[in-house]
Amino acid sequence: MILLVLFWAAALFILYTYVGYPVLIGLLARLSFSEGDCTKYQESAALPELAACKAA
Repeated sequence: MILLVLFWAAALFILYTYVGYPVLIGLLARLSFSEGDCTKYQESAALPELAACKAA
């Protein structure tokens, strides 16, 4: 019985990782920003034209 519970818990965790989390982030992004919020950043000259990230 314990192995069955552990199996389904792991399966649900994997499902949440690949499906639930991206859906949750997408919903939060739609709820927190409107279309007009990003235009002020696109017109700003203070933003760099290129950004680089280096993994150490």
